Amino acid sequence: RMSPNEGCPINFYRQRSDVPYPLQVEEFHNPMLICTCHQSVFDPAQGGKVLSGPAPRHPWTFDIVIEKGRVIIKYLEPGGEKWG
Repeated sequence: RMSPNEGCPINFYRQRSDVPYPLQVEEFHNPMLICTCHQSVFDPAQGGKVLSGPAPRHPWTFDIVIEKGRVIIKYLEPGGEKWG
């Protein structure tokens, strides 16, 4: 996933203790996605809901398939292509 604010990479963390910096969010019950540039926090269990900004919306979504050992994007949410 890519962040809609600036196109920054997003990392996946299974638990809060794995995050290498302090977070400005109390809620952290599921694995979380966190923007590497601005530390926006997203909950993938809630469709990428923004738990802490400055991101204005959930990350761009896409579908992938694995064909002959290659990961291929089959669908990218409209607007996400500008960060590809």
